[in-house]
Amino acid sequence: MFIKKSLTITVAAAGLLWVGSSVLPANETYADRIEHEERVMQAAERTMNSSVKVTAKAFSGEETFSTGFFVRKDEVLVNWDSVKRASGDIQLAFQNGRSCSGSVGYREEGHNLAIVKTTCEGEALPIANKARVAETVVVVGNPKDFDFSVTRGSLSRIKGSTLEVDARVNAKSTGAPVVNANGEVVGVISTDPKGLDYVGSALGYSDVGQFVQRSKIK
Repeated sequence: MFIKKSLTITVAAAGLLWVGSSVLPANETYADRIEHEERVMQAAERTMNSSVKVTAKAFSGEETFSTGFFVRKDEVLVNWDSVKRASGDIQLAFQNGRSCSGSVGYREEGHNLAIVKTTCEGEALPIANKARVAETVVVVGNPKDFDFSVTRGSLSRIKGSTLEVDARVNAKSTGAPVVNANGEVVGVISTDPKGLDYVGSALGYSDVGQFVQRSKIK
């Protein structure tokens, strides 16, 4: 059954609401969708401001690039594999051009995570206490030549402590935060995608949150 009123058509059988060119759940208004979009954009902006490009230089001169984000005002969470060969200080660069250095203060090889103690300060991102399949997520990474790139998608699968997101994830984005519309970290990108498969694999919020707590104790 179709009931037409202005630009809004209610599809009773499917429980959907068609507003303009958008299909919304029947209990969601167009204003709700606009509010959601604004929250997502604000979350992306906060995440960019709290994220850094990480550069670690090995004794051989080879440089490894990745992404990290603040979990405390002077501590950055990074992927351990990306910094373990660093021969000296690890370099951290902000979106606004500011930069500083740091060194590994805590690590857990089993989770492939580390905390870099920095000489600068940033705003910590909160860790989520739940995640839902199909919720909107954004990823801030640093693929080659496209530093602080924001991609958007949804949380497509939760399998144990591993999350799968369909937001495009490029190489050099390991350690990147996956955040929900509230700006909370639901996961951390744990591996670089292979070939043309840009689906992101992330360590889930529970393991990330516990790691952050253990690093504080240490």
